[in-house]
Amino acid sequence: MYKSKNEIDKKLRQVKFIYNEIRKFKNRVFEKDGLDETTRSYPLLTHLGSFLAHSRSVLQYAQKEAKESGKQFFYDDYVGQNTIFKFFKKIRDSEIHEYTINTHMEIIGESPIISYNPETRIGIGKEFTLHVESLEDLNSPKQINDDVKVTISLSKKIEVDETLIRIFETDGESKLAERARSGKDIFKIQRCEEECDIFRLCENYIDELEIFVEYGIENGFIT
Repeated sequence: MYKSKNEIDKKLRQVKFIYNEIRKFKNRVFEKDGLDETTRSYPLLTHLGSFLAHSRSVLQYAQKEAKESGKQFFYDDYVGQNTIFKFFKKIRDSEIHEYTINTHMEIIGESPIISYNPETRIGIGKEFTLHVESLEDLNSPKQINDDVKVTISLSKKIEVDETLIRIFETDGESKLAERARSGKDIFKIQRCEEECDIFRLCENYIDELEIFVEYGIENGFIT
C-alpha cells in the first residue's frame, strides 16, 4: 500500500525553500515591477506558481494514502473545512485551468506633521524615503524600506459581462466600468478571511499544512 509521509516531508521542505525565495520580495520595490529582462518573466510570479504546485502535492499525496487505506473520511472532513486550503486550491485551479495569477502592490507611507502654520493652515510633513531596487540586488539587499509599508496581494483576472459593468457603474467605479467596456483585463484582489498579504497567506498555509500532517499521522492516513 502507498505510504505518503516520506514524500510529504520532502515536498514540505521544497515548499519552505520556495517560500524563502518569495520572502526576498517582502517590503521591497523593484524596477519594472521586478521584471527579469533576460526571460521577460516575473520571478515572484514564477515562485508563487511553484509554491502553489508543490504545496498542493502535500494534500494530493495524503489523499492517495487516505483513499487506499480506507481513511478518506478523515481526509475529507479536515480538508473540506479548512478555509486556507480551499483558498489556495481555488487559486491553484485558476492558475492551471483559467488564468495565470497576478500580483497587486500597495505602498503606504506615514508622514508625521513636523511644523504647522496656523495662519495659512499648512502643515509640513516629515520626508520619507522609498527605495526602488534593481532585480540584480534581490539576493543582496542594499536598502531597507523602513519608512513605508509595501503590501503585495494576489490578484486574478475576472470575467467581464454587462452585469458586472452595471455593478461598477452603480458603485461609482466609473474608471473600472470604462476599462471593462474597452475590453481591457480586470483583476480582483484575492482575500482569505480578509487577509490579502501574500507573505502572511503563504506563512499561514505552511503552518496549516504542518498541522494537517500531524492530524494525518494521528488518524492513520499519513504513514
